[in-house]
Amino acid sequence: MDNIEASRYDAGTAYLTVDGHQVNFRDPFVYKTADYGKTWTLITNGIPHNMLSYAHCVREDPVRKGLLYLGTEGGLYVSFDDGKNWQPLQSGLPHAPVYWLTVQERFHDLAVATYGRGFWILDDITALEQSTPEVASAKAICLRRATRIALKKWCSRPRSSTTQPREKNPPYGAPSISISRPTWERRTWPS
Repeated sequence: MDNIEASRYDAGTAYLTVDGHQVNFRDPFVYKTADYGKTWTLITNGIPHNMLSYAHCVREDPVRKGLLYLGTEGGLYVSFDDGKNWQPLQSGLPHAPVYWLTVQERFHDLAVATYGRGFWILDDITALEQSTPEVASAKAICLRRATRIALKKWCSRPRSSTTQPREKNPPYGAPSISISRPTWERRTWPS
């Protein structure tokens, strides 16, 4: 077992990933239970079966029931229907092993830890949380919401260069242009 995610929506539901690549089982093993673990169903439709498809981490979205994120050795996947169907969620994210996922609930960001030092953030996943088949087929739609950001100043007291992030925070409020696809930001820490 690599990771287990208890559902926040249904008490008897949980999701499980199994990484069997060290014994040469490289297929994606992602399971769901809805009966407190008595039975488990394989939920991997849409994930290719190849040398890099074994799963590392599954996460449930904190806002939308049925929205799941999956990290595999070959990239990131998303399911809008509780794992029945998966599709790639690369959108500029390099095809790298995704070992851990965290959804930052306050700002709706998806933080992705890749193998080594890679750390990526999908900024504001509200568009994913509000996506429906009607939205996906629409020519244009506005999904982004304004967010008030209150951050402590990093420069208020001296810090060493190894603890201070190099990236700047996003601007206050909603952007004046709409973005059709989610964009990734790469966060790096000095070595």
